[in-house]
Amino acid sequence: SFSLYVNGFVFSTPDGLEASVSLSPFSLVRNCRFQSGECSKLKSFKVSLVEPDPCCYFAVQNQCEREAEEERSEWVLGLSHTILLITDSLLPAFPVTCDPVPGAQQTARRLMAGYLIHRDDGNSISVLFCELHAHTGS
Repeated sequence: SFSLYVNGFVFSTPDGLEASVSLSPFSLVRNCRFQSGECSKLKSFKVSLVEPDPCCYFAVQNQCEREAEEERSEWVLGLSHTILLITDSLLPAFPVTCDPVPGAQQTARRLMAGYLIHRDDGNSISVLFCELHAHTGS
């Protein structure tokens, strides 16, 4: 079984073991396909976690290929949406901007400014306000 939650997912193995996985803003999910063997008949997807953690492969099995494709798409979309919600929960409500701040000379050469999520190490992240400025000098 596979269950999706607001911050991750839980899955059970055929032998009854259960694993809980927390997602991060750096998690990725995508469709994938095995080239040969029994797994090539399944509609599969991959969830990549933050390095050096492993990735997880999951597959949908259905007699109807179209229904299996639709179910896989629903899982991938649901996981992608969960990762987006996690990312949005960390960022302040602030649009990316290109405009300088009136009266603040240090922003006169601003190309872009906004918040950035930085992975500090395997257990922590920081949300930083960053500015990209045009090159000065020769």
